[in-house]
Amino acid sequence: MEKKFTKGNWNVSDDTSECYLVKSDDGGLIAFVYDGDIDEEAIHMDVVGANAKLIAAAPELLDACIKLAERIELRNISDSEAYFIAKNAIKKATE
Repeated sequence: MEKKFTKGNWNVSDDTSECYLVKSDDGGLIAFVYDGDIDEEAIHMDVVGANAKLIAAAPELLDACIKLAERIELRNISDSEAYFIAKNAIKKATE
C-alpha cells in the first residue's frame, strides 16, 4: 500500500498559546490546530492539544491498523469487531 502522506515522525509543537502545530521531523507543517471560534462556544485549549496529539499519532495508528488487519486475516478470524474497525480506519485514511 502506497502511503501518500508526509513520511517520518509527526510531533506536536505548542509554538503559541493560541494553537498547536503538528510538524514532521524535518520541520514541515502537517497541521495547524486551533480553536476557530471566538464566541462562548469556543473549544478549550486542552481539547485543541488533544486533537493535535491525535493528529500527530496518525502515521503510527495507521501502521498499527494495517498490521492488526494483516494478522487477523492470517488467522482467518476476520469476522472480529477489531478487524472491521481497523479496516474502516485504513480505508478512511487512504481513500
